[in-house]
Amino acid sequence: MSGASRNQGPPLGVCFSALQVDSDTRTLVFRTAEKVFLRPNTALKLSCFFEPNEKKKKDKSAAAAAAAESALTNATAPQTDRAVLAPRFRIQLTHKHFFGGDETMRATVRARYDVSKRFLKASSHLKKRFPLGGSTSLNLRGDCIAKLHAAEGSGSAVPTFAIQTPELSARAELSHKILAGTSTQDFQIRVGYELNENELYVTARENRISMRISSSGKWHMLYDL
Repeated sequence: MSGASRNQGPPLGVCFSALQVDSDTRTLVFRTAEKVFLRPNTALKLSCFFEPNEKKKKDKSAAAAAAAESALTNATAPQTDRAVLAPRFRIQLTHKHFFGGDETMRATVRARYDVSKRFLKASSHLKKRFPLGGSTSLNLRGDCIAKLHAAEGSGSAVPTFAIQTPELSARAELSHKILAGTSTQDFQIRVGYELNENELYVTARENRISMRISSSGKWHMLYDL
């Protein structure tokens, strides 16, 4: 980022889109979002996810069996049961606070509401970065996450939420950035340890692609469009 762009401050809004896939769902999801800065460290993000209909994903085996049976009597039957892309909407409000006048320690609070799933998630994160020289740093992070699901049978416009026990987690990671790895790319590699999950993970990111792999075998990949 150039000095001129830093002096101009953050833009009023940013629009971006990406493709994502992970080891749990193995489903390609298209996501697009509009982030609006209410203040320099406060932003409202509106997101839309396009993914195969969840009900069809849950009933995939049964649907496949039914389609195979129907194909015996009607060759066009499988064409009518194909999964369709169902939009899912999410609203998120984020605020960041930096301590000590620098960016080595920050607290982040976030509230996220999934409109389609009627699911509310509130979280707070504390991160401390220890520069080790050059583009290498040691990062310590603690998280507190509270999940609230709309109670069953709550079909009103303002649902009643069932609060789950907040989840606490912590991690330590070593981060290294390779600036201008090529004429058009920067790279970042992070190796860390999740204390609660008792697992190691590696995250690699360049300008558009990021991928995370953990010692448990889980992975997640994101491609910015």
